Amino acid sequence: MSDISHKLHDLLVREAHLRLSREQLLPVLAEKEAELETLAATKPRLLAFTAKEKRAAWQAQFEEAEEAVQLLRTGVQQLENVGLHLGKMLRDEVEDLLRASCLEYSQGLAAAQQKEDWARCLERFGSRLHEFIQAVGNARNMACTGYTRATNMYSQQAVEGFVLAITAGEKVEAEVRFANRLAELQCQMFKDCGFGELPALPRLREVNYAVWVTSISGTSLAEAQVQFDALIADTKELHETGLTGLLAQAQLAEEAQDSAVNNFLEAAWNQLRGDIAADVNPEDTEASVADTERMIVEAARASVLGRLPTPADEYHPAAPAVPDAP
Repeated sequence: MSDISHKLHDLLVREAHLRLSREQLLPVLAEKEAELETLAATKPRLLAFTAKEKRAAWQAQFEEAEEAVQLLRTGVQQLENVGLHLGKMLRDEVEDLLRASCLEYSQGLAAAQQKEDWARCLERFGSRLHEFIQAVGNARNMACTGYTRATNMYSQQAVEGFVLAITAGEKVEAEVRFANRLAELQCQMFKDCGFGELPALPRLREVNYAVWVTSISGTSLAEAQVQFDALIADTKELHETGLTGLLAQAQLAEEAQDSAVNNFLEAAWNQLRGDIAADVNPEDTEASVADTERMIVEAARASVLGRLPTPADEYHPAAPAVPDAP
C-alpha cells in the first residue's frame, strides 16, 4: 500500500487540504451564524420610529453580518461540491490500486459478482417451474384419458404425459442444484478472502419433483388426482410467492455483501490518508484548495463541451498561482 502512484498521492494530499479548509471554515461559520442570530434579536422595536442614525447603523451591521454568513456558507458548499468530485476520482484510483495489488479485494469483488449468476439461475428456475406446472397439468388431464380401472392401467398417451412431466421436473431440480452450488461457492469465497460470515444468498428448496411424478404414475387414478392437486398447489405457491421471497432475501444479502466490500475499500482509503498525512502542510491549504477547484472546473468544462474526459483530463492540475511580489 505504500507504493502508490504520483497521481494517487497528489489526489490524497488535495483531499486532506480540502478537509483542513472545511474544518477551519465550519467553526467560523458557526460563530458568525450565532452573531447574526444575536444581532437579529437586538433589532430595535418600532424600527420606523427609531432615530434615523440608529436605524441605519443597525441595518448596516445586520447586512454586513448576513453577507459574511452567506459568503461562509457558499464557501463550505463549494468545498463540499469539489470534495464530491475529487472523492469520485480518488475512489477510482484506490480501487485500481486494490484490484492490482490486493488479492483479498479482488476475490471479494469476484465473490460479490456471483449474485448476478445466481439471479440468472433464479430466473431460469422460474421459467422451468412454470413449464413443469404446465406439464403436470397436462399429465393430470391425460391420466383420465383411456384409464382402465379394472387393472389400474394408464393409456399410452397418459404415460407420455407422465414422462414429459418427469423430464420437466428434472430440469427444475437441475436449476435448484446449480443455484444452491453458486450460493455455497459465494459463501466459501468470502470466507477464503477474509470477509468472514456474511449474509448468504438464499438456498432454493430442494424437492424431487421427478420422483414425485414417478410415484404418482404408479398409483390409482383417484390417488393420482389427489397427488396431482398437492403437487400443483406446491409448485404454484412457490412460483407465485416463493420466488418473490427469494428475491427479497437475495437483495438483503447483496446489500450486506456490497457494504462489506465497500468497507474494505474505505479502510484501505483511510490507511492511505494516514500514510500521506506527513506530506500535508497546513500552510499550503489555501493554495491547494484553489488549485483543486480550478482542476475540477476544467474537467467539468471539458465534459460539458461534449468530449468524454480521459484520465489525463480528469487529472490535469492547473499551474500553481504565482505569489504577489513583496
